Amino acid sequence: MHNGSSICPICNVAVIENKKEEGTKNSVSFAPLPPKLRDEKCRICGEICEEKCRHCKRRFCNDCWISHINDLKEELNNINGDLESSAASFEDRLNNFMSKASKTKEFIVRDIEAKIIELHKKRETRIKKVENIIAAGETSVEDIRERMHKAQMEIKEQKELSYDVLPDNDEKDNGE
Repeated sequence: MHNGSSICPICNVAVIENKKEEGTKNSVSFAPLPPKLRDEKCRICGEICEEKCRHCKRRFCNDCWISHINDLKEELNNINGDLESSAASFEDRLNNFMSKASKTKEFIVRDIEAKIIELHKKRETRIKKVENIIAAGETSVEDIRERMHKAQMEIKEQKELSYDVLPDNDEKDNGE
């Protein structure tokens, strides 16, 4: 540029140097380039160019364009490598998750089956206790029945003997 100004290659802003009288310091002021000039300048070397990157929306001259494309290709390769390692890590984690889920499922099945077996044992034990109580009760009931029958028979026999031994009431009344 003319008048002692230059362009910042990063932001495309014109740097204008104002020279004052001798013995004073130079002052630098920043003035943005007009949009038309800014849009036509290469982002790397500052030459006027026509190529515009669709990825980053910046303009590049032919030489810088090739360098920019190579940078993008390298970046794409890096991204692809990162994606491949991420995909491998994802698959490892997925396999690890599936393995843990399968082991958890097996544990649940074993645990529930063990509890079912334990419940069956408790059921059988309780049924046997009840059957023993019933058997003991039946024995007691039968014993009581036998005793009651025996008592009834004894009473019946005593009744018959007592009536046979006792004189008739008519005889008692007459004999007195």
